[in-house]
Amino acid sequence: MVSNYKFSVIKFIPWLLVVVLALVLWLKHFNTVQDIKKEENFHQMIVDRIESMGKLEVVKYSFKDILEHKRNSTVWGVGISSKTLLIIGAEAVACVDLMKVSITDIDSTGGKLKVMLPLPEICYIKVDHSRSKVYNTEMSIFDDAEDKLVDDAYREAEAYIKSEVAKTDIIDMAKVNTEKVLKPLLASITSKTVVFEFKK
Repeated sequence: MVSNYKFSVIKFIPWLLVVVLALVLWLKHFNTVQDIKKEENFHQMIVDRIESMGKLEVVKYSFKDILEHKRNSTVWGVGISSKTLLIIGAEAVACVDLMKVSITDIDSTGGKLKVMLPLPEICYIKVDHSRSKVYNTEMSIFDDAEDKLVDDAYREAEAYIKSEVAKTDIIDMAKVNTEKVLKPLLASITSKTVVFEFKK
């Protein structure tokens, strides 16, 4: 009799393990669901500023600069230095501000349409961090401001690139591209020969 009882209990053990395992899995899933439900986000977006955009971007130059930036200092009369090597990707965009064109800048008499356009300008110059990286950094044992060293290097690179952009032909190329973009458009609308001049 006792033997039969023990056999029945042993036979029941696998089913008990299945039930316990199912319970554990259910609790684990329930807790995961509960954790997800606890994540709540509340956004309230407002329009901070509205600007009229009349600048036509006509040319973009891409640059790459390899910069070794050093920071020299003296500790107990001994000169030490930390340095970092950066590969910088940057871009400069030139545009024409069409908001500056007034009715007095347009002459449509005869068979020609003459338009006086503002001189192209540099819209922006910026470092492209997706194309930039810190290649190597060597810090002295007395210098632990690695983040500041890298930040200073990026600022130096940006200032250098801005000065170099001014030496390129980007404004002349912007004039050429402005005519390529606008002439066919205005010619198809007016059926006239379009002539552009740029203000000094």
